Amino acid sequence: MSNKIKILILEDNQSDAELLQRELKKSGLSFSSEIVQTQHEFIAALDSFKPDIILSDYSLPSFDGVTAFHIKQKKYPDTPFIIVSGIIGEENAVELIKNGVTDYALKNKLFALIPKITRAIKEEKEKKEKRIVNKKLKTEHEKLLKSEAQIRNFAKHLNQVMEDEQARIARDLHDELGQQLVGIKMGIRMIKEDNYTEQSMIDEKINKLMSDVDATIQSLRKISSQLRPRIIDTLGLIPSIEFLVTEFKKKTTIKCHLELNNISEKFDKDVSTCFFRVCQESLTNILKHAEATEIAIEIKKENKKLSLKISDNGKGIASRILENPFSMGLLGMRERASIIGADLNITSKKDFGTTVQLKVKIN
Repeated sequence: MSNKIKILILEDNQSDAELLQRELKKSGLSFSSEIVQTQHEFIAALDSFKPDIILSDYSLPSFDGVTAFHIKQKKYPDTPFIIVSGIIGEENAVELIKNGVTDYALKNKLFALIPKITRAIKEEKEKKEKRIVNKKLKTEHEKLLKSEAQIRNFAKHLNQVMEDEQARIARDLHDELGQQLVGIKMGIRMIKEDNYTEQSMIDEKINKLMSDVDATIQSLRKISSQLRPRIIDTLGLIPSIEFLVTEFKKKTTIKCHLELNNISEKFDKDVSTCFFRVCQESLTNILKHAEATEIAIEIKKENKKLSLKISDNGKGIASRILENPFSMGLLGMRERASIIGADLNITSKKDFGTTVQLKVKIN
């Protein structure tokens, strides 16, 4: 054993204590020791000396090994405890071991003590290593359970988002495209059934129908762009963010400052989609919950890193929501960031607004 073993000896007989130490030294065991005689000294040594193993006499004038063992169990249950006595009987020894004492040795057979000390230290070391492994396994298991719960919540959120989006699309199709197509159909029918209308009137009606067709096409493009703006795939991230901010300004009176730092190149499709959706989700949250009057959006590219920063001066996000890993909107942003290996940091302070920062390495 490379490190010295710290041995606490509870023994009121000085001669027996010295005999015990000589036997330990004779064995070649590398150790340091401390001898105590009273309960008070024993309790103090447990905390100050912090022994690796305890050797205790069975019977002392005002104290005994059994009491010492129970004290040790309450404070340091994993420390090995060996009774060393000249009067303990076989039955008592067996009963002590049943109750948790590590082992026992007779004072007139101290040669048998060294192997017992070595074995007890080895077993405790193995138990400690096993406890460390089990603790790590427990931690990993808890992380896994947390991740599974997060995935389940995200899947639930995703399903709800899909349901809401499908319902919105259905409403848009019915309210806009449906009505516009019905109007076009009625106009065509009127032209077909009216045999007495002059050519100029027919041309006017056809022009009106053409205008309605153009409006229908615009409605279709609007619905399509809300699902996924084609500008992401054609022109890339920066024009998409500009488009998003422009549309946001149309819906609200919140002042919105956009800083693009002269970035013009296109980025990887997944990166562009993530940055666009995080920005979109942030703006949606600000509009719905922040009660902000100003927003600052900045996109930077430096040191092979692309970053997005969105700050508002709103009421902030409650800490219980911000720290909740299952908060749906935040979870969605975290999941998107995780997919592309980006770092997402969200900070907020009551009445001082919220800042969302997204960073990812790029080639």
